[in-house]
Amino acid sequence: EQTSSRLRALLASGHVLPPSRQKSVRPLAEAGISRLWSLQLQSGGLSYWPGQQEPFTWGTVYAAETLLAAKEGGYQIDDRMTSGMTKFLEKRLNEPNSETAGTRAAICCCLSRLGKPPTGWMAVLNEQLDDLDMAARAHLARAWWHAGRRDLALAAIPSETIDMISKSSYGDRLGSAVSDQAALLMALIEMDADHEWVPVL
Repeated sequence: EQTSSRLRALLASGHVLPPSRQKSVRPLAEAGISRLWSLQLQSGGLSYWPGQQEPFTWGTVYAAETLLAAKEGGYQIDDRMTSGMTKFLEKRLNEPNSETAGTRAAICCCLSRLGKPPTGWMAVLNEQLDDLDMAARAHLARAWWHAGRRDLALAAIPSETIDMISKSSYGDRLGSAVSDQAALLMALIEMDADHEWVPVL
């Protein structure tokens, strides 16, 4: 999580730093990508700390999303790493009682961005919308968006979503009010940058 968060900041800094300083960012970002790969286990999932043998599902999702952002930013990401993560996430998604609905929504978003939208699970989560918090709804919306279903993407974030109260979480998902709002903002900017909630967020 810490490596992914720092890598995300490095990727974002490229948009605001002057060209003379952007060159210093690239080796740092490449080191972050290498560190994430060093955490990958045989299952394809990533451990939370070096040397651990248990994969952390949410951390794997977070890292995969970060690597996708890096790839979009022009960095080379080895397909062996992302294919392993994809297989791991597909397996976790389909294991009964393995993950909460919120984590499943995050997995669906990630897999959809990887070109493998699990539409069956996405439909199930649509039926559980009342049980999803702000971030989970945002993840589900982005999953549908990348699957080419704008109608279902917007339906996943009904009007009361903006008023939902978020709580910090440290269990299967790491989250806070700020990260939940950021997830919703990311979804809206992707789907409709002129949405009335964007300036609010």
